[in-house]
Amino acid sequence: MGDRQLGVTGTMRQNRLNSIPLLSKKQASKELKRGDSMAVYSMDSTIVLWMDNQAVYMASNVDAVEPLKTCQRYSKKEKKYVPLPQPNLNQKYNQAMGGVDLLDAMAKNYAIAMRIKKWYWGIYTWHLNVSMVQAWRLFRAHHKDQHNKIKEQEREEDANWEEEMLSGNFLKANVDKERSSREKEKRRRRAEEKKLEDMPLLEFIRRVVEVTFTKHSRGKPVNRQLREAMLSPGALAEARYDNGKHLVRMTKRRGVCKECHNRTTYRCIRCDVALHPDECFYKFHVPEEERVEAQ
Repeated sequence: MGDRQLGVTGTMRQNRLNSIPLLSKKQASKELKRGDSMAVYSMDSTIVLWMDNQAVYMASNVDAVEPLKTCQRYSKKEKKYVPLPQPNLNQKYNQAMGGVDLLDAMAKNYAIAMRIKKWYWGIYTWHLNVSMVQAWRLFRAHHKDQHNKIKEQEREEDANWEEEMLSGNFLKANVDKERSSREKEKRRRRAEEKKLEDMPLLEFIRRVVEVTFTKHSRGKPVNRQLREAMLSPGALAEARYDNGKHLVRMTKRRGVCKECHNRTTYRCIRCDVALHPDECFYKFHVPEEERVEAQ
């Protein structure tokens, strides 16, 4: 990497240190105290042994040991966090973590295990795994921002509502009832946003697969009842607002309407859910905020 003018800092395994005069992990645990360090140098690289809970080996061709930094570690003897000296390159490495290493760890959790002898299959599945992890991280970050924006909007709405209540002549009982209903609605919205913000990777992959099959499937499935049973509520929520070819028709199957919960023989041919062909169909496929604007 030095010959290519590339700076690299990373960890090293002990089995790569055969010809390097540094203590082994077993020797370091006996001879070094927590926070001690050793270093060897070559023309363009530095290799450091730093004693944390156990020996940590780091190598770099761009960062040096000095100036020494400090880090906080918990001491069982003193029962509190104490400062420890830490080499500069160790702290630089820790500050830059959270990108590629986190991506590799998450991509291996639910990697595609199907093996095919074609040489390109591994490249294809790796791209799928990485795409899912990156999309999942963007999804969570987006909903975290949305959650913060909703909180700010709620504060402004609450302030305006309080001013309106104080300026008008309203009964205290009515004000308390309205305030209680507003708090209940806020808790419901926050719970929904928090659920999306903390969605696990496996649940996200399931939703992506379900929505993809629902959105791009052609023709009539062999067993529509089975597809409806397998479709999760999250995937159904994605499909119902996708502006697709939603049409309602009469069928021989009776079901409970998703909106009014009364019996009906009409169904949406895309979502495959029971709906009455009037107000229920409209309310189910149009979000509430757009519904108000449409009226």
